[in-house]
Amino acid sequence: MGGIGKTTLAQLAYNDEKVQAHFDNKIWVCVSDPFDEIKISKAIIDGLKKGNSPASNELQILVQFIHESVKGKKVFLVLDDVWNQDYRKWEQLKLPLQNGAVGSRILVTTRKEEVARMVGASTDMINLKVLREENCWVLFYHIALADREKNESKGLEFIGKEIVKKCKGLPLAAKALGGLMHYKETRKQWEDVLNSKIWNVDEIEEQVFQPVLLSHYDLAPAIKRCPLYCVIFPKDYNIVKDELIELWMSQNYLNSIRNKEKEEVGEMYFDNLVMRSFFQEFEKDDLGNITGCKMHDVVHDFLQFLTENECFVLVILIRQ
Repeated sequence: MGGIGKTTLAQLAYNDEKVQAHFDNKIWVCVSDPFDEIKISKAIIDGLKKGNSPASNELQILVQFIHESVKGKKVFLVLDDVWNQDYRKWEQLKLPLQNGAVGSRILVTTRKEEVARMVGASTDMINLKVLREENCWVLFYHIALADREKNESKGLEFIGKEIVKKCKGLPLAAKALGGLMHYKETRKQWEDVLNSKIWNVDEIEEQVFQPVLLSHYDLAPAIKRCPLYCVIFPKDYNIVKDELIELWMSQNYLNSIRNKEKEEVGEMYFDNLVMRSFFQEFEKDDLGNITGCKMHDVVHDFLQFLTENECFVLVILIRQ
């Protein structure tokens, strides 16, 4: 399932010190859909960090360059979020990589078991399970309640544990709901979320992620346009925070609030969306300030769904 932690687990392996010491090259490629062999080949070449890389868009030239570049090298390649199960396309990528040294590895993340079988990982599959409810609660509590006074957090724990049951063991859902409840101060506000009609919207259950939907509709009207704008970026795009805020400004999304400059308002909106788990994989400067990020593919799918089906969603909510 989306949001269960496949990419997060792959990142832990990718960034592990022992893994780094074991391989000559580490390459991370977000594949997504559609499966673009030329784009993937170019990303692999960029990861190899070889000089004189070809500027060609001819697949055969790119494949030949990869074949020569990995010779004798122990390579660790992560192909994240693979959907396509066409063996012919996979074979075109796999063949040049087989020229690497013994001990090279390819790690694939996917939501489809057919893809895992197609890449030949049927005996090396890791099927992630959902979190146990108590672990979901710990994650939710850390974001929603950990910074509150003990008496205040204690009074909200029962409702919080009922809300956590809505996560169905998905860590991304726990983070999204934790970020939402972080801004809710009264018991009445917590009860309103628990009893929200959005949990009963069966018509869109397959297409959208209910906790993210709830979090989105809880945003102030002025902020709602900001995450929707991010749909213009492809999946796994490295978003530069300052550039994103400038783009929001160019769309007149940012109005001055209490004499704050538009850049400050953009910072506030960005931080709000970070807390609600709209962004992830943060890049930070030496002072720990976020300079860049990515958007989880589930959130990207959800926002894309909203831009295409906003009226449909609103009609369903009104009917409820």
